Amino acid sequence: MVLRITSHACSSIARPLARKSRPSRQSLRWAPLSCSPYSTTTLHAPSSSISNLSGAVRSRTTGALKLLGTTCSYATKTSGSSTPQEPSLEIDKDPVVRLARLRMEKRERLLKSSEELDSADVGKQLKELDGLRQVWEAFSTKRKQLLSTLAMSQSDPDEDMRALATEELPLIEEELAEARTQMEELVLSSITDAIEAQAVGAVLEVRPGVGGQESTLFTAEVARMYERFCEQKPADEDGSGEWQVEMLSSTSVDVSTSSSGSGAGLKEAIIEVKGRGAFQKLKFEAGVHRVQRIPATQSLGKLQTSTIAVMVLPISEGSENKADDLVDPKDVKVEVMRSRGAGGQHVNKTESAIRLTHEPTGITVSMQDSRSQHQNRTKAWAVLRARLLDRRLKQEVEGNRERRLAQVASMDRSDRVRTYNFPQDRVTDHRVNLSLNGIDSIMEGEHEPGTGLDYIMESLHIESDTRKIKALLESEEAEAAQASAGKK
Repeated sequence: MVLRITSHACSSIARPLARKSRPSRQSLRWAPLSCSPYSTTTLHAPSSSISNLSGAVRSRTTGALKLLGTTCSYATKTSGSSTPQEPSLEIDKDPVVRLARLRMEKRERLLKSSEELDSADVGKQLKELDGLRQVWEAFSTKRKQLLSTLAMSQSDPDEDMRALATEELPLIEEELAEARTQMEELVLSSITDAIEAQAVGAVLEVRPGVGGQESTLFTAEVARMYERFCEQKPADEDGSGEWQVEMLSSTSVDVSTSSSGSGAGLKEAIIEVKGRGAFQKLKFEAGVHRVQRIPATQSLGKLQTSTIAVMVLPISEGSENKADDLVDPKDVKVEVMRSRGAGGQHVNKTESAIRLTHEPTGITVSMQDSRSQHQNRTKAWAVLRARLLDRRLKQEVEGNRERRLAQVASMDRSDRVRTYNFPQDRVTDHRVNLSLNGIDSIMEGEHEPGTGLDYIMESLHIESDTRKIKALLESEEAEAAQASAGKK
């Protein structure tokens, strides 16, 4: 007996929901067609559930998990074959599933080698794979259950049993998808830097680039966009997770405009964002941002292109008076001076400005925004620690390529990362080739999950994870091929 289940375009099958800006989670519906236990049978499965990083399967720019078009070959012994054909599903081609299978095969090889070699390195690798093994076994169990239930829904002689099996399919598929997502999270967490994982927040630094006064105006607009976006971040399901936002430093500059006569630009803006997942969410904002519009600073009406630079630094827990593995206060030169610039009678009369210099690296931070020397000192230390942490993170990325695969899977570019085109009402992120309309709502920092700036950030994370999984898969395939060649 041979039962073959393949995708089938049929008008009687429920169609997937209409495409939205962000796909929402939906149950997978299975609709069996007429069949016979001894004939080739077709069954259609609508598109798989997708959601965000919180736990379910995510839609990917490339390599999306698709149970749509599931091909399942289920066979008993035939006259021309001594063994049953191995059942297969479309999900078996998914990079995460392929990677997990290769790692389980690697685990088997390590177990055999550990019997011959008492190696601490082998034991360490086995320990790292144990967590994945548990999830892989759960995935394999659900996969077998899905195959048997599919077969039952088509070939069981009892009509009630076929109906019961059909009703059971969506739940099994959902559990299979959850197990696949858990495998992905385990794999990605194994290559996440400890500094990034332990970051308690982020420091955003925004500075003008090419474009003169227009660049300073756009610096102010982007700094405001990030402030509002972070302030409007909704709480998590448990009521926590809101971010605390503070402008640590901003250097204003008056800009002459053709419309109102003068405007406020910024030569620099440093924003501190504390809260769960802040650095992980914002880290891909780093890079060169480009704006295309008719500047308010000129009356010729010509389109101009200007740029700004954004840096995103991780924040770690620490105190300015306590030596730790990041910074020793003894290595920091502290200078106190009078504030400069506009500010009324207080300026130039009290020594409230602070400058910190980390002598081993030469990193310097100056702070004079507050009238309080203590507040300026606290802010300066926060920025210094963030810059030192960012420096260490980059050193780890460069020095530990095998662990993080950052050189292969990096999203960094010295070139533009995003363009804000005001005449076309369009924001384009060049790293994922994504363009969105509604530039005003994006610049207002509206934080609606699945839309605007949040959608761009999520797309960048998905693309980054996809690249990392692909790089890991290529590495594991090469290792498996080498091991196979060594046996011959």
